[in-house]
Amino acid sequence: MANNLQYGLSESMNAWLQEARKTLQLAFPIMLSQVSQNLIQVIDTAMIGRVGVVPLAAAAFASNMFIVPLVFCYGISSAVSVLAANAFGAGDSKRADRVLRCGLVVSMIAGLLIALGMQMLRGMLHELGQPEAVSVEAEPYFVLLGWSIAPVLLGSSLKNYSEAKSRPWVPFTSMVLLLVLNVFFNWVFIYGHFGAPAMGLVGAGIGTLLARCLATLYLAMWIGWGRSWPFHWFSWDWLTLRWADFRNLLSIGLPSAVQGVSEVSAFMLASIMIGWLGDAPLAAHQIAINVASMTFMVTLGLSFSSTVRISQKFGQRDYRGVRIVGSGVCLMAVVFMVVCMVGILMLREWIPGLFVSDAEVIRLAALYLVLVGMFQVFDGIQVTMIGSLRGMQDVRVPMWIQIGIYFGVSLPFAYVLAFPLGMEGAGIWTGLLVGLALCAVVSSMRFHVLTRRHIRMLS
Repeated sequence: MANNLQYGLSESMNAWLQEARKTLQLAFPIMLSQVSQNLIQVIDTAMIGRVGVVPLAAAAFASNMFIVPLVFCYGISSAVSVLAANAFGAGDSKRADRVLRCGLVVSMIAGLLIALGMQMLRGMLHELGQPEAVSVEAEPYFVLLGWSIAPVLLGSSLKNYSEAKSRPWVPFTSMVLLLVLNVFFNWVFIYGHFGAPAMGLVGAGIGTLLARCLATLYLAMWIGWGRSWPFHWFSWDWLTLRWADFRNLLSIGLPSAVQGVSEVSAFMLASIMIGWLGDAPLAAHQIAINVASMTFMVTLGLSFSSTVRISQKFGQRDYRGVRIVGSGVCLMAVVFMVVCMVGILMLREWIPGLFVSDAEVIRLAALYLVLVGMFQVFDGIQVTMIGSLRGMQDVRVPMWIQIGIYFGVSLPFAYVLAFPLGMEGAGIWTGLLVGLALCAVVSSMRFHVLTRRHIRMLS
């Protein structure tokens, strides 16, 4: 009996280690891609911060407004990852190609509509209670970010398709190219080089737009003309797409989009509330957000790899494998975030000086970074569990869970702490911490229940 138990535990451990190794092989380049993508925003912040506090606050304001439509479209394009990985797992590359074509069409339409909408809404930014100088500075940058959304979304669909085929290094090279181009164009247009005028924040918007267009073109050329890729740009298959194909994509993409928007909207509204406190708190908040986003991007990469691998196993009806992959990715995220928490808490007074020299901004950013460090583990758990549930094509219930927690608990609690109780920015960050903790607990419980149910049904 004891020998059988020991043998069973050994087999379970071997299975877990094998799945963890496969997941990390896929996750590592995805994590690098996500970090590179977020590093673009960090570099923008650092380069803009050298221009002044008002441009930095304006960049924070515009970026936080822009992130809502961007994440909404990212959520829709994430369905490409789920459905294409499911198709590749079932050995149906033709179906995977149809998924990509649907994703590209939806991305282009959504990107153009959002760009036009942001163009029309630029004059309404001053209605959101920000300092007048910040609103005026943010308007042209906001519009330029809007026009960059179409190439971003097209690139996202291509990236998701490549990762679903377990080829994550190609998107990584496109992200590296994007990072290099963004730094170069920022240097040219923000500060004025090679005959270009020094345009400050507007120059950062122009540089980001150009870099995103070129990086997406590079990725499209690689996938469409690589010898070992099944996808072909010039094909009659574009004409065979039907509404049922788009409906299948949107049935996963729309709930995922709303789910993602609920989280980023909570952070956006938190940024708006901090903006009511003045330029310095908003600039400090942007620094804290950049640090939190950098660590989050690593766990987001783990989450994406979990979505891909679980979608593949779901296509194979390997539900025990689904449970092993999901729990393993969550454990990896917890270990990584514990390390990040310790690092952030130790370096909280040094990090802000990398962005600005203003003493008040540095003081406030160091305070916010204490709370950023505290919510690292919860953030890692909730993002990996949401990714695992998405791989199981479970998107509607998690959507309502996040909406209820962020808008029913987190934001009201943040407002009460910040203003009636006088905690100001620290109160807002505490409210966000509570929301992330609740999401981590509830999503973990749901993953446990669903995987157990599928395993019993298969038995």
